[in-house]
Amino acid sequence: GIPQADRVRMAGPNNSLQSVFIPLLLYSWGFVGCWTMPQVQSSLLRASMLNNAGTQSGQQASRCPVDYVLRNEGGQAIVGKPSGIHVSSVQTFTEDYHDPWWTEQRAKHFLALASSSDTLSQSASYYIAPSRISGCGVYASRRISKGERIDVVWVPDDTYWLPRFFQAMAIHVTPWFGYGMNHCWKERNANVDVEASGESGSIAWGVASRDISAGEELLTNYNKVFLQHPFRIVPA
Repeated sequence: GIPQADRVRMAGPNNSLQSVFIPLLLYSWGFVGCWTMPQVQSSLLRASMLNNAGTQSGQQASRCPVDYVLRNEGGQAIVGKPSGIHVSSVQTFTEDYHDPWWTEQRAKHFLALASSSDTLSQSASYYIAPSRISGCGVYASRRISKGERIDVVWVPDDTYWLPRFFQAMAIHVTPWFGYGMNHCWKERNANVDVEASGESGSIAWGVASRDISAGEELLTNYNKVFLQHPFRIVPA
């Protein structure tokens, strides 16, 4: 997914930033290229999985997509409800750059933004599947028109004591969409732009830059995104 600003021990379920935010963008490598980029393994980021924001089974680790379970804040089950919700994600998020900031409550909120109903389901306009470019990729499940908002790519941090400017820098890439999109520098092949609007708190959306056919992989140009939104993602 989108190579996001590198943070040491990102936000846990109950405290937004457990450590220092390092403005160097490396967190979400699912956004990888028109060519294959090496996947960086980080024991530091891998260790953050211990804080129980979500889980995956060992059998899921090598699959595409990965069935990821988002837990309630604090890892507590809600009485009378299943423990956690399932989203399709990619190994880049679950294994390489896991962000425990994402809990069931936060995912429900932002999934609802891209949905026309109150049902908790990922957008019907795309799906995650193996990619010839790199690992997993995101594919159009139907025709997507130019200018159409597809889904949320990243959201700002919500640590209450951080100034709004720094909240907008300390982004959290969505496990179900942003982490899955691969990079392509070729203008004719890249078909998704990343647009952020100030009035929505710097939430970034994936927007079709041209008409996209069903079955076509959704690709964005990391370098272009980096220039348009500095200090949030890593250029390719």
